[in-house]
Amino acid sequence: MTRKEKQLITAFGDRYATIENNGGYCLYDKEQKARRSNFKFLGKFYIATSKDKYVYNEETYSDMQSLIAAMEKYNATLPFDAELYDPTYRKHYLIECCLHDYLKSLGFIMDTGIRNYGTYNLSDCYGQNLCILIYKVEKDTTKGVLTRIINNSMKYVEAPFYDLDSAIAAVNTMLATHCAIINAQMINVLNTLTNSRSSLLLDKTFDVRKLTEYTEDAKAKMIEEMEKQLALLKGEQI
Repeated sequence: MTRKEKQLITAFGDRYATIENNGGYCLYDKEQKARRSNFKFLGKFYIATSKDKYVYNEETYSDMQSLIAAMEKYNATLPFDAELYDPTYRKHYLIECCLHDYLKSLGFIMDTGIRNYGTYNLSDCYGQNLCILIYKVEKDTTKGVLTRIINNSMKYVEAPFYDLDSAIAAVNTMLATHCAIINAQMINVLNTLTNSRSSLLLDKTFDVRKLTEYTEDAKAKMIEEMEKQLALLKGEQI
């Protein structure tokens, strides 16, 4: 490392950390919180051939402040947390983390069973499964398969993927098809229903431990859930 290169690296001071990676340097902020690592990954930069400038996304920067500003501006445009694009992560880990975050944002909950790794469930307000998705990514690759289990049966639908974009596209295609079919059926039911409504709906549950039955107002519970979903559609805080 030349004297000029060393000056560029040491300019980051104690707040930042750098790691050499395939001809460049990964930059980390020690003071920003990270979800999956000790330090927040900001980006990967290179040293210009002139040895006196930083190179990031094919642009040159003469000082570390402008470099970091460019990284943070770019990271704000990424669909997922910037730390997931850390090139030191293994390829399959990137796909797994992005799929986890995306499915979670859609309302899916991960099955925490060891044997069910990569299994995600979308449930209704009563806890019944609406959709079960399973992903498997080949080790040290970005290739894998997304599977939707049909009604907890032996039937399933698969969609292969080869990189992050196609993995997200597989989720979108799988869910869009599934939701469209269910939505069409429900719309048909709603269009066929008459205007009369029951004045009382009861949600009954039998407690095996106490050998007792308790009743809840299912109609009120349903209205509360519908109002919550309507608020989400409007983008309101709940």
